[in-house]
Amino acid sequence: MKFFNATRIFMGIIYFTGAATNFYLVLSNPQIYRDFAGFAIIPFYKTLWLQIVMKNPIVWIMLVVAFEITAAVFIFNKGNLVKIGLAGVVIFNLFLFPFWWFGWSFINLFLALIQFILIRQEYDSTVIEMLSAGLRKNKGR
Repeated sequence: MKFFNATRIFMGIIYFTGAATNFYLVLSNPQIYRDFAGFAIIPFYKTLWLQIVMKNPIVWIMLVVAFEITAAVFIFNKGNLVKIGLAGVVIFNLFLFPFWWFGWSFINLFLALIQFILIRQEYDSTVIEMLSAGLRKNKGR
């Protein structure tokens, strides 16, 4: 179970980091996201991105940031919230797959697979509860 909890913490950190990165990039240079569509293997994705997202990239990427933060908070929670967060990021990674076709897409598939495996576990403690218990345990030594 420690392995699954450590992996879950790592996944939550990935999404907090992704949110911070997207937040910084969209506020500093929103046009950087225009190139993202160039890698899409499905024409619909390219059209969707260029005709909808790039019309107002700050709004759309901020929605992605909100999703990533929410997913990470859910993943750091316990019980069904963890599973909901993991299910959300599985779908998110599968959605991203066609955008990253040239090699990077396999990272999204790999993450989706790991997250799918994590969904099948039970999580009876939040990450904060686990860290607090670990600190109390180490303090007692």
